[in-house]
Amino acid sequence: MMVMLFSGCNLYHEISLENTQRPVYDAVIVPGFPFEDEDGALTGFHNMRLFWAYHLYKNGETRNIIVSGGAVHSPFVEAEVMAMHLRDMGVDPRDIYIENRAEHSTENVFYSLEIARNAGFKKVAVATDPWQSRMISFLLRKTDLEVDYLPADVATVGSEYWRAFGRKVDARPAMVSNFVPLKEREERTERMRGTKGEKYLLRLKEEHEAPSATSATR
Repeated sequence: MMVMLFSGCNLYHEISLENTQRPVYDAVIVPGFPFEDEDGALTGFHNMRLFWAYHLYKNGETRNIIVSGGAVHSPFVEAEVMAMHLRDMGVDPRDIYIENRAEHSTENVFYSLEIARNAGFKKVAVATDPWQSRMISFLLRKTDLEVDYLPADVATVGSEYWRAFGRKVDARPAMVSNFVPLKEREERTERMRGTKGEKYLLRLKEEHEAPSATSATR
C-alpha cells in the first residue's frame, strides 16, 4: 500500500496557470474548511476552493471532484457540505467523491488519494487556495506523492463568480451528533503531528508491516 501511495516522481509540481496545455485531470482534491452554521454559508476560503474546483470542472479540466474533510472544528462534516454546494452549482453528483475522515490538510491529500486510487484515477491534482497549496506542498516535501498542485487563480474566481459568494445550503443533514472538536480530543503536539502527516504515515507503516510481523511469529 505504501509503495502504491508514494510511487510518484514529483515532490511539488505546480501547473502554471499560463499553460494552456494543462492536462485533463481524472480528479481534483478540494481540502475542507469548517462550516459554522446550519445554513452552510460559504466563507472566503470556501469560495476560493469550491468555485475554483467548479471552474476546472465546468471547463473540462477535471472529470471528477474529491471533497475532503470530516467534522473537525465544527459539528458539520466539511466534505458533505461542500458536496451539497457543488451539486447546487451544477456538478453531476456522479462526479463528486466524498472523503470524510481527514482532520488535517495533509490527511485531505492522503485519504483522497486512496479514494482516487480505488476509483482508478491516474491524474490527480490538489485544487485549493494558493496559500494552502504552498503549505501542503511544504508539509509533504519529504514524500513523493503522485499528485499535482493547481492553486486557485484568484482573479478568475473573483471576477467570474463573485455574485454567488456567500451562497447557502441546508447543512443540517451533514451535522454529527455528540460532536467533540479536535482541540478537545487532542493536545496541541498531537494535532501538529497530524498536520505534518506523521500520524497517517505511522499508521500506514504499521499496517504495511503487520503481515510480516504476523508471519514471523508462526
